[in-house]
Amino acid sequence: MLPRIKPFKAFHYNPQLIKDFSSVVCPPYDVIDEKEEINFKKRSPYNFCNILLANREKDYKCLAKKFNDWITKGILVQDDQEYFYLYEQTFFYEGREIRRVGMLSLLRLEKGGVIFPHEGTLKEPKEDRFCILKEIEANLEPIFVLSSQRINTLGEIYEAYAKRKPFISFKDFTGVRVRLWKVGKVFWQKKLCEEIVDREFIIADGHHRFEVACSYYQKYKDKFKDLNYILAYFSDPTQGIVILPTHRIIKVRIGWEEARQRLEKYFCMEPIEEAHLKDRFSQAKRLCFGIYREGKFYYLELKKEFILDKIMEGEESKIYRDVDIYFLHNFVFKLSEAETVKYIHTMGEVKRLTQEGEVCFLVKPIALNTIFRIAKKGYRLPQKSTYFYPKLLNGLVIRKFFQGENLIVER
Repeated sequence: MLPRIKPFKAFHYNPQLIKDFSSVVCPPYDVIDEKEEINFKKRSPYNFCNILLANREKDYKCLAKKFNDWITKGILVQDDQEYFYLYEQTFFYEGREIRRVGMLSLLRLEKGGVIFPHEGTLKEPKEDRFCILKEIEANLEPIFVLSSQRINTLGEIYEAYAKRKPFISFKDFTGVRVRLWKVGKVFWQKKLCEEIVDREFIIADGHHRFEVACSYYQKYKDKFKDLNYILAYFSDPTQGIVILPTHRIIKVRIGWEEARQRLEKYFCMEPIEEAHLKDRFSQAKRLCFGIYREGKFYYLELKKEFILDKIMEGEESKIYRDVDIYFLHNFVFKLSEAETVKYIHTMGEVKRLTQEGEVCFLVKPIALNTIFRIAKKGYRLPQKSTYFYPKLLNGLVIRKFFQGENLIVER
């Protein structure tokens, strides 16, 4: 039986040439807007954005040429032995210091009861990622997967390595402290592989990349070694997992007054102070949302539980009954004839980005056990239902495809 995870010989920035790692890393491709891309590229001519994001002309061959030039020039170098890469992020959230620990490895591509997606995907981003994969022939970004159970060996490895000097250590552009260690000891590698052998994972982040990797494997599986594996970061619920809500800004095609009247047939709706909204969310016994419009906040809670039985039937009702975000997309947005959804995360963005004529729906973060429950039954949440914070950084390790044994070693 093939191992579920494998160590590998990663490419990474050459620490002899790159002294400030914070200048070359960047977040995932799908959270970088045009302004941020410009700013990241200003940080360094070798910022990872330069090979992660295609230009407006979609010149993917240019990305591949730049990637290979960086290898030739020694900007990117490859390790001379196979490692797991222990990845720690330390950050502050709601006044608390939190540490999230996970491992970067190769993860065997599997569907059907092993790796569970929880969100839908779109055609255009998958086409973009497939073109990059085809030209560069490398996993540039890890997917982020979570085990539903504690991974004991992960904690043990962290205890063994945390006091050692990390291979990489810096504060990123958001103030998150990042540390990375190479785990090359065979004892730890073997023990971790043995514990992971029968684990199930959900995809926390990287649904498009996962589906693209599966498609790429089917097309090119005879060309490259270990193409049935993908670069992945895995962790468990005990390692500082924070899920932020993703609020929705919409335009209401029928007008606010008509939409409000429709909503009030099903929801109790009342003005509320911003400071009290979180408490009301936590105390709610039924589906609920917040609304921000023209400088004012409102709290909405479903009037009667039986309303759900009229709207959702059968298995759908059982699966999504307590999932606010699903009800929002599949009932509230249809009821109010919503248009042009924009996704945001902070209350500052809510007030700054909600324009005249728009309405922002505020939602609660989804509990991790709810995500596992839905994903394991083969169901999906609406896009952008979860935001695992902080995002993983790109540019720490890269997995290049090879037809045979790796030949390039670390300089």
